[in-house]
Amino acid sequence: MTPNDTHEVHFDDLIIPKYDSVLQDILSHNHSHYSFPSGRGSTK
Repeated sequence: MTPNDTHEVHFDDLIIPKYDSVLQDILSHNHSHYSFPSGRGSTK
């Protein structure tokens, strides 16, 4: 890849399926704040 090449990145390819509904909520601008539990697999 050269500096002038472009590459399309889709959020849904980066976020695990568990958070699909959250991604849709964010992209729809339904809320301004999100609170997630911590622990293994959390969104730290």
